[in-house]
Amino acid sequence: MKAAVFKGPRRIEVENVDKPQIQKPADAIVRVTAASICGSDLHIYHGLNGAAENLIVGHEFMGIVDELGEPSDGIQIGEKVFVDAGVSCLACDSCKNGFATMCPNGGIFGVASAFWTLNGGQAEYVRVPYAQRHMHRIPQGISDEDALLLTDNAVTAYCAVEWGEVRPGDIVAVYGCGPVGLLTIAMAKLFRPAKIYAIDTVDYRLEAARRLGCLTLNPSQEDPAQRIWTDTMMAGANVVIETSGARAALENAFIAVGLNGRLSVISVFEEEATIPMSKLSVFGVTMRSGLTDSQARPKLIRLIQAGELDLKFVFTHTMPLVETGRAYEMLDRKEDGVVKIILKP
Repeated sequence: MKAAVFKGPRRIEVENVDKPQIQKPADAIVRVTAASICGSDLHIYHGLNGAAENLIVGHEFMGIVDELGEPSDGIQIGEKVFVDAGVSCLACDSCKNGFATMCPNGGIFGVASAFWTLNGGQAEYVRVPYAQRHMHRIPQGISDEDALLLTDNAVTAYCAVEWGEVRPGDIVAVYGCGPVGLLTIAMAKLFRPAKIYAIDTVDYRLEAARRLGCLTLNPSQEDPAQRIWTDTMMAGANVVIETSGARAALENAFIAVGLNGRLSVISVFEEEATIPMSKLSVFGVTMRSGLTDSQARPKLIRLIQAGELDLKFVFTHTMPLVETGRAYEMLDRKEDGVVKIILKP
C-alpha cells in the first residue's frame, strides 16, 4: 500500500509499504478514504515531538472498515467511520484516573513515544487498536469534512473555549489563526462574547478571521497585548486562548490577559517559553493546558446537524496522497493561502 512516511526533518515521502495486519483481537483495519494534516503534524515534519524515521504520519482520517480482529455487535466490516486521533486502553491507572491521553498502552496515530509507536492514517490502510471504542459511525448530516474535523481539530477548538470559560460579554483574544485558531473563534462565538481579537502574522489567515467578525492584530505591526489593554481601558482580555504554539505568542498572551482572567493554552510547542508566575498569582489569572479529550463531540455533532456550526471553511485544498510531501511543504511555508488540506488516497 501507499503511505506517507517520515524520512527526516522536512522530508515526508510516499512509499509502498506493507499493509497493516491485525495484531490483537480488538484491532481493526480501516481502508482510508480521506485524511487531513493537523498543525501538530508539522512538529513531526520538523523532526520534533514524536518524530521517528519510517513512521507513517497523520492522526486525522476516516474510511471503511476492512477487517475486524474479532466478531462484534458494534461496528461491522464495510461501515464508514471516522477514528479518534489517539487511542487508550481504559484499563491502566492513567485511564482509570481520568488521564486517558497519558495511557502507556495507547498513543496518538502518527506519533512515536517512549511507550509505543502508532503508525498514522495518511496511508491507504491503517490499523486501529481498541477499535470498537475509537471508531465512530458517521451520523446523518455529517459530511466527510465534518468527520475529519471531529477526529481532532473541532474537539480541540471547543475544548480550548471551554477551558477559557468564555461567557457572554467577554473580551476574548485568540493567538494563532491556523485551523485550530479559526475553529476556536467559531466555537467562541457560540458563547456570545462582546469582541474577539484574532492575532497572527499571516495576512490571509487574518482575513479569514475578519470574515468571522474578529478585530485582527498583526504582531509584526503592533503589540497585540498593548492594543488590547488600550482598547479595554486598561482592563485586559477576560479570556486569552493560545493556539499557535509559538513562544512569542504565549508570552504576549500572558501580558494580554486581565485581572482574574482565564488563559487557555491548547497548542503544542517546539521550544520552551517563560511563564510569569507573578501574573498568575498577583493578577489571579487561571491557566489551563493539556491534551484535549473528545467529550464535547456529541454536542458538536448536534450543532453541525442543526446548521448552527459550519466548520468546513478551514479546508482550502484537496490533494492526492501521492502529493503529501508537497502538501506538508505548502503548510510549512504557508503558500497559496493554505489553511487545511484534505488528502485522498
